[in-house]
Amino acid sequence: MKKPIFITVPFWSPVPWYGFGAITLYPFILFRSGRNTEQRTRRHELIHFWQVSKDGWFRFYLTYLWAAMRLPYREIPAEIEAYAHEEDEEYLPASLEQYV
Repeated sequence: MKKPIFITVPFWSPVPWYGFGAITLYPFILFRSGRNTEQRTRRHELIHFWQVSKDGWFRFYLTYLWAAMRLPYREIPAEIEAYAHEEDEEYLPASLEQYV
């Protein structure tokens, strides 16, 4: 599994998109300035990183975009999983939990 590459962008940057504190664009995880130290946000994005590494880049993003066009944000399956486990210290494999 690749290692995540963390990038912090200025708070005014349009990436990640306005309203979001972070986004995973495998293998990069982009954080809005000030959000990269929040454990919950880091774990949430690492869950997405893990989802991509399990499903493959093409399949994950195709499925995610398809769901995003049809469902509200919080009902996207990848988001349901990430929100359900973003505070669970036992959910991620140890190889990723070390980055939280």
